[in-house]
Amino acid sequence: MTERSPERAQFLADILCTFAEGGIQMVGYLLDRTTHDDSHGIPEYESVTVQYEDEPERHVVNLDTIAKAFGIMRKGEVKYLPEGSRTRMLADYRELEAGDIDAVDATNLVEIALFGEVVYG
Repeated sequence: MTERSPERAQFLADILCTFAEGGIQMVGYLLDRTTHDDSHGIPEYESVTVQYEDEPERHVVNLDTIAKAFGIMRKGEVKYLPEGSRTRMLADYRELEAGDIDAVDATNLVEIALFGEVVYG
């Protein structure tokens, strides 16, 4: 994994957790999660392995995956994502505010990283 500040890592981990807990049920993934509990007993996801129903390939989604999506968005290379969503999520990225990113946003970020676009969202 890429070296990043603890604040940036927590921001990305919060989005990964949102994806694992809420986003994946929306588009039909199979889930295999790697977790550990922090001192508060809250699961933290190191990675999740997902498989879309219509694809044979499994994808490992981790903090680098989420960070990759933001890189693609910063370059403006995303299809099928409303500009308002892109602008809001990039502001959240700059401010390290994951609380505004919901399950749909988290799922869209994963799809952007994996496919370069929003496919199922």
